[in-house]
Amino acid sequence: MKKKSSLYFFLFGILFYEIIFPILTEIGNTIVGLLRLLQGKEAVKLAKFNKEVSELKGEGGEEQTSVIGFCVPNALDDEEEEEDDE
Repeated sequence: MKKKSSLYFFLFGILFYEIIFPILTEIGNTIVGLLRLLQGKEAVKLAKFNKEVSELKGEGGEEQTSVIGFCVPNALDDEEEEEDDE
């Protein structure tokens, strides 16, 4: 009797691993996909709401930046200085 029950557990383990576990995994993936879809829909609603708020404030989508008074030299500036030195 002991051998029969261990054989049933072994067969059930194989069936679980080959059939039931992949089904449960796909069900979990489907649930996660649906949750991500809901999250995306909420993100779209939030973006539309933020756009409406910025239009009401009169920002017009332009971002204002302040100049703070220094310049970072680039490669073209270095080449021009070398040509001037010659």
